[in-house]
Amino acid sequence: MHAAHESFAVVIPSKNRAADIERAVRSIRAQPTQPDRIVVIDQSDRPYDLPPGNDLLHHYDPAIRGSSVAKNVGIALNGCAIVLFLDDDVEVTSDVVALVREALRVRPDAVGVECEVLVPAQRAHVEPPGLGARMWGAWQRIFWRGFFAHGFVPKPGTDELERVHGCAMAFRASLFEREQFDQQLTDYSYGEDWEFSKRARRHGRLYLVRGATIVHHESATNRFGQRRLLEQRWQNVRYFYNKLAADRRPVDAFWLRWWMLGEAIVWLRKGYGLPRRGRSER
Repeated sequence: MHAAHESFAVVIPSKNRAADIERAVRSIRAQPTQPDRIVVIDQSDRPYDLPPGNDLLHHYDPAIRGSSVAKNVGIALNGCAIVLFLDDDVEVTSDVVALVREALRVRPDAVGVECEVLVPAQRAHVEPPGLGARMWGAWQRIFWRGFFAHGFVPKPGTDELERVHGCAMAFRASLFEREQFDQQLTDYSYGEDWEFSKRARRHGRLYLVRGATIVHHESATNRFGQRRLLEQRWQNVRYFYNKLAADRRPVDAFWLRWWMLGEAIVWLRKGYGLPRRGRSER
């Protein structure tokens, strides 16, 4: 089927962010090209009262634990050929559906794409987990190497990415016949987009869709404190290292210890002592 006519779903996991999810849905409906379905996976204490519409599938289940499980539920429910995953605290500011469809049409080698993510000025200097905003990029370039490299920006001279951001990423549904989001990840599911990107790239390439813009407002509701986020990062990234053995090289054993050193420095800098080694399996 020609990509310009392929069915398109937007899947949004959400929990206890009524104002955020309403803004997200309104912003989607304000665009020239509409998705065939908007699927809200509602994990809130009480179900949302969302703006009605034939396009909307509101699935309420407070027993769902975390965004990875919610995304898999959204995959099972939507039945479309292209699935765009959005965080509930984003605002769509361009004709994203049309632009993502066209990007996948002209790139048959692509299994997934990422929208351009903009951050409001008032959120631009919010401190990332454990470091000041100015240090975060440099820190990743120093300590997140080899297996742990994040690949936030396109490869030189191209729009190809090594990973896509979870707040605005789209995939061909055919990928989900081979890969699903990790059901073992719960709550914030730190690193789920990075880990899923690694598996997705076994089947094709990932690209940035220029002009397909969303604003990520980064809601303060349901955000982990820095200590808890650092704990989940420590646990999840080491779990990914063990899980994705096929994606590792011998030198990555060194990069694991280098990454752990960087994390230990962050913990000490924050006054938390040293992270517990613990088990990285699940």
